[in-house]
Amino acid sequence: MAIQVLQAVALILAFVATVWVGMRQSVGQWLQSRAVAERMRADLFRAIMRAGADARVFLAPALACFRDAHLDWQLAFYIGQGGQYRRSAGNTTPYKMAGYLLLAVAVVLGLVGLINLAARFQSPLAPVDAALQWIRLEQSERWQLGLGAMASSILAFASARSFMDLDDRNASFYAMAAAELHRVRSADLADAEAAAASGNVAEVMAFCEKVQTILDAEHLAWVFARPPQEPTIVPKSKV
Repeated sequence: MAIQVLQAVALILAFVATVWVGMRQSVGQWLQSRAVAERMRADLFRAIMRAGADARVFLAPALACFRDAHLDWQLAFYIGQGGQYRRSAGNTTPYKMAGYLLLAVAVVLGLVGLINLAARFQSPLAPVDAALQWIRLEQSERWQLGLGAMASSILAFASARSFMDLDDRNASFYAMAAAELHRVRSADLADAEAAAASGNVAEVMAFCEKVQTILDAEHLAWVFARPPQEPTIVPKSKV
């Protein structure tokens, strides 16, 4: 009786939580808020670079600000968060291992069930008949169904957890963004700093826009993986 009551309460709570999460649309709201915040960050650093370009004496300091507070900060963020998501992706491994283990046992019991069926018929070979009788397990089909149901439930939970957290996807997004930022930093930053020192505005702005293009692509990958209600809130600003 107590187990039935607990099951009923758990089902009611699960239903209420599902409806509440769906009504709040928390994920969509967070994606939209993040898109707005990242757009504002990009516009801020574009304004800093424009100010440095207008007064060329401040072009090198503006680029240094862009490098330290934007490029390097974002690069460190992606590397750190990518590692955190990669570690979180392993949280479902114990559940998957338990599910696969139970599934393997259920498969073995299925084979035993076939042996039980064969054991009902007397074999003309005495050793074979003796072996079938020795392997025979009573009610193996019940154990098979029970363990199969448990394995399916555990694996379904692990899959739902992975789909909800999207740790593998997020880790991949961050790793790709970090790799691209590191590549651009290594290949082009020195030339951009030399250009800033010589007052070459076009080359400096092109470098900054190349960095921001990578960041914009990463941000849009988050947003349009689950489109917000108003996707027009994330337009790409032009320098």
